[in-house]
Amino acid sequence: MRRLSIVISFTIVFCLSVTAQRTGNRSANDEAGNWRVDTAFSTSNDGAYAALTEMTDTQGSTSQLIVPQLVDPGFEAFSPARAPIWGWYSDELLDKGIAGSRLVTMTPDSKTKVEGEYSLHIDQMQPPRGRGQIYLAQALRLPEKGKTTRSFDLSVQMRGQAEGPMMIDVYVWEPGDIARVIAKRKVPVTEKWTTVVVGFNVPRGYKTFGIWFYMPRDEEAQLWLDDVRLQPRVK
Repeated sequence: MRRLSIVISFTIVFCLSVTAQRTGNRSANDEAGNWRVDTAFSTSNDGAYAALTEMTDTQGSTSQLIVPQLVDPGFEAFSPARAPIWGWYSDELLDKGIAGSRLVTMTPDSKTKVEGEYSLHIDQMQPPRGRGQIYLAQALRLPEKGKTTRSFDLSVQMRGQAEGPMMIDVYVWEPGDIARVIAKRKVPVTEKWTTVVVGFNVPRGYKTFGIWFYMPRDEEAQLWLDDVRLQPRVK
C-alpha cells in the first residue's frame, strides 16, 4: 500500500505549510498563502478559494453552500504553483516552469481540448526511477464560516495514449503527518475524450483535502486533461 507522509503546520496568520512525501515513492514540498475569511467567501493570494453555490436537492429544496473552488480548473492560465494549496502543482515542474524536466512536460494545448481555449497536455518521456509516479496535484481547504458540505463529486475530461491506467487519489491528512486515502480510482487511458467522476466525502475533523492525478507507469505516456470540476453532491 502506498503511503503519503505529510507535515501540516498552521501559523497564527492562517498560513498553511505542507510538506508531502509518499514513503518509498516521491516527495513534494507544499506551502500555502494567507487566507482572508469573509462571511460569503474567502480568497488566497492566487484568487478564489470558495464561492457561494445554490443547490437544489432531490426533494426540490434549495440551499446556498460555500464550496471550495479549484484554481484554474480548465487550465486556461496554466502556470505551475509553488505548492498544491496555491494551484496545480507537480514536483517535476518546480523551478522549471511548464518546460518541465527530462521526464515530463506539462503545456497548454489549444488544439486538443473540450472547452475553453486550452486543455493541459502532459507528455511523459519516462517515469521516475525508484520514486513512484509523475503527478499533478491541488489541495483545497474547507471554508471555516458559513454553510458548506463535505460530500463532493470530482470530474475531469481526459484522453491520452498509454498502455497502463492513470490514477486519481483524494487525500486527507491524519495526525502524525500521514495521508489517508478517502477516494481512489484507476482509469484506463483511451484516445477518446472521457468524463471521469470520483465521488468522495471529507470526514469530520479534517479541514484540508488534496486531489492527485497520477500518470501511468509506462515508459512513455501522453495525457490530456480538461474541465476539472468539484461540485457538491446533491443528497
